[in-house]
Amino acid sequence: MTWKFWVEIGIRILGALVRLLSPEIRKVMEDLMVEWYEKAKQTDNPWDDYLVELVAQLLGVELPE
Repeated sequence: MTWKFWVEIGIRILGALVRLLSPEIRKVMEDLMVEWYEKAKQTDNPWDDYLVELVAQLLGVELPE
């Protein structure tokens, strides 16, 4: 089994777990992701933006443009 296999399994498990969250906790998570994204945008380091965007995609959180 390759690392790609394990990454895909991890993403599927994470996605399934996020869907099990209560609406209240999901809203808190989404708000935190948006706050994190806004702070990342304020830094000069583009990798901050990339990481936050990646985590948001993995968690299924839509970020503002």
